[in-house]
Formats: sequence, structure tokens, C-alpha cells
Amino acid sequence: MKSLIDYIKTRPPVILLILFLTAAGGCFGNQDDGALLSQLVDPLNPGAVKTGRGTLGGFVVSDANNRFGAPARALASVEKAVISLVETGLFTYTDSYGYYEFQGLVPGSYTVLARRNDTEGSAYLNYTNASVRPDEKTLQQTIVLKKSASLSGRIVTSNGAGASGFLISIENFPAAALSSSEGHFRLDAAPAEQDIYLLITRDGYKSKKYGPLTISESKLYSINENITMETVSAETSAITGSISDGSTGSAIPSVFIKLYEAAGGVKTLYKTAYADIAGKFSIGAEANKSYIIELAKQDYFNATAQISLTSNAPVKLDLKLIRAKSDISYFIISGKVTDSSGIAVSGAKISSVPYSEQVLSGPDGAYKLRISEGIYDIYASSPGSLQAVSRINARLSAGGAEINFTLQKGNSTALYLLNGTVTDVNSSPLAGAKISVDKNNLYTYTNQSGNYSIYLSGGTYEINAVHGSGLEKTVTYFMGYGPQRLDIKIIK
Repeated sequence: MKSLIDYIKTRPPVILLILFLTAAGGCFGNQDDGALLSQLVDPLNPGAVKTGRGTLGGFVVSDANNRFGAPARALASVEKAVISLVETGLFTYTDSYGYYEFQGLVPGSYTVLARRNDTEGSAYLNYTNASVRPDEKTLQQTIVLKKSASLSGRIVTSNGAGASGFLISIENFPAAALSSSEGHFRLDAAPAEQDIYLLITRDGYKSKKYGPLTISESKLYSINENITMETVSAETSAITGSISDGSTGSAIPSVFIKLYEAAGGVKTLYKTAYADIAGKFSIGAEANKSYIIELAKQDYFNATAQISLTSNAPVKLDLKLIRAKSDISYFIISGKVTDSSGIAVSGAKISSVPYSEQVLSGPDGAYKLRISEGIYDIYASSPGSLQAVSRINARLSAGGAEINFTLQKGNSTALYLLNGTVTDVNSSPLAGAKISVDKNNLYTYTNQSGNYSIYLSGGTYEINAVHGSGLEKTVTYFMGYGPQRLDIKIIK
């Protein structure tokens, strides 16, 4: 990988002057990667006009597991990775040296998200926190892309029953899932090899922050317990509204919404929500309190609004988002997801290979997905159902297409609880033992009492238990169509 200094040394003095004058002209956000070359010369020298704003730059590289279809490029710079500032909606691309830069930023803390897809459509991503200081240029720590991970779990109410309709998202990261009829959820395209926290919310229930969780790269981690949610009776009002494009007036679907309670100058996350296909949303809230609502959507600038609920009457908002890059055109795929009985499936995940974005179907099963021009496989999935797929040749001249999905559900795809205890030869419980299903595609860990739990569909599996003390055992196990128990005794 070439260094920043090496790159600057290769520039003739005249070119450096031109690049300096170009870079000093304004904010860099949302330019094509060809314009990145001008960003490597720091415009904030003593002769420059002080603006009170700062510059943020850095490099993106791949690691040994990050092929992008070319193993020889391991630990090399990654060009044309999409770099986003989660708090603002600003985005840009890395150049051929893996370098990115944002200029004219308001001083403060930011979350820098890097993402790119390989030739097979797999998502590689990572994010880091950064601080911007006034009139300074900050070179952020190099971001190493990791193949994305997945996690699954189950939401239950206080009586232990599975609960549907809960929104599960990742703190400071644009990924979300809805729990199914039995409370199961699966969240894909999650950051790997670092601590993440889940945010779980639904009207009528107290919001919960769950974690930290660290997921292995390209693996599916199963949460080793049911996540119990508590009801709340204080919500007597609601915030409703619609979200539209500030330029075209058209509805913006699948906008991620965060609602903060604002008191004494302090923001506390109260609840999260997800706009439906028509850009509409509704969030239960307590009366006689002040809130701040934040909106986030790929390719749009983030937006905020302040709301005060002075009575039990609901407050209705008409919110608008501004495109962060107006020259992007998309092929729009819309449709509905139903089960074999024709009943709408809400919270089904709709995604594409190659990966573009992920959306969730609304209460009526409707969805809207945006992809660039090309040939794609469009997938619809929901916990406990067979995955459905449809191939499409997307041409921008056609504008869009309608694809409806029917998800088949049966005993063979229902999820059942498998739990048990892992012990050594003396029957002593082993805490922190790793339980892997079928060569580590799905895994979890035992708790302090040596207990584990995992949800599987019916079938035969190889289940491996390994402990850090050098103990390991693999068993072939048939998972029937109902809850079962498997205790594993490991002999060194």
C-alpha cells in the first residue's frame, strides 16, 4: 500500500498548487472519486482563512479475508469504497490509494462508516468514531474492512411468549430487523470483530439496549437467551407523520427514525422506528415531554426536528429530506410479501445480490427497494420461512418493476429451541464454551452456569463444543420438530 507521503511526493509543484486552490474552495462531501486527488494537500495552512470548520481524512484497506475477487490484494488499499458520516448523511468514495476526505465539517464527533461489495455481492464493512477540531485536518485511523456478520435471537414478553413487531437495530449503524410471529429475528450486514449494541423498541414497551455483542466475521451468532421486554403504561400520546423528498415531494420509504427524550439539555434515546413504503410512521410517546426526532436514509442528508407534547393529542409532522447527491438514478422494485395463505408478512427482509440496500416490508407486506442498473437476484426472507428469490435485469430506462413474493412456511422451516449444559469429565459446568453448528456457520457461547440455548429448524446437524482449556467434542444430532435438550460432556 502506498503511503500518503509517497503519494504527495509524486505530485509536481504546479499540480500541487492547482490542487491546493481547488481543495480550498469548499466542502468535499459527495464528490466523485476522481475529485479525491485534490484532497491530499492540506488547505488549512497558516495562510488560509480560518473558518472554524475542520477536515477529516483517512485510508481504507482490506484484510486477509477480504478478497473482493482478488486474493493478491489482501491488506491492500481499497478504492471506490463508499464512506459515510452516519450523523450527517454526507458520503464520498475512496480513490485508488484507498484515501477519502471530508472538508468543511462542523467540529464534533462523527461515526465513519466504510462499505464495499465483492464480486459475489457480499458486503464488507467497518466503522469507527472520529473527532473533528476547528481549523484542523484530522487523519483518522485506517479502517480495515471486514466481511459482514449476522446475528439471530428471540424477543419475548414478561410471560415468556414470543413477541412480534419489535424493531431490532444496531446503535450508530444503519441495519434493522423486525421480530416474527414467534419473536424470532435475524439481522444481517452487521459489523464484525467489534462490540455492538442492539436497540429494541416497540410501542407499549420499554426500550432496551442489549449488549455488547462481538460477532465473528462472516458468521451467524445466536444470542444465548431470550430477550425479555417490559410493558410501559405511561405512553398516552403519539408522534405520527410522513417523510417525503424535499425536491420531488415523493414519499421516502424505509427511513430509519430515532426519537430522543430531551430534558435539561441532555438527549436520551427513547425509541426507534421505521417508516413504511408510503413514508408514514407512528411512535407512541409520553405527554408533557419534549423530544428530538432524527431521520436517516441512504443518499439523503440526515434531518432533525424538535417536538413538544403538551397534551394527549397526537402530534402530526410533515418531514422532508434533501438528497445528498442529486445525480444518482435508481431502478425501483416494489411489491408485496405474503405467506402461502395470502396473508401479508410484515418485517420480511428484502435485499439484493450484489448488495445495494436492505429494506423491511411494512404492516401490509409492501416494500420498495432501490438498485442501480445491472442484473440482480432479489431475496425475501423471514425467520421460520423458506427464502424466496427472483432475478431481474434492471435497466434505468424502464424505471422500475413489480415483484411479489410468497414465503412458504412449514414444519421443516420452523425454529425450535435446543438447549443444554456443557460439562467436563467431572460433570463440572464449562462457562464460555463455544457451541458451533455445522462448521461454525451458527454459533453461541455457554453462560456462567455452562448452559446454552440455540434455535434450529428440524434436521441433522454436526454440533461442536470447544472450551479454551483444550476440551473439544463433536456430536451428530437430529433436531426434531419441537423443543429439545442436548447435554454435552467433553473429555480432554
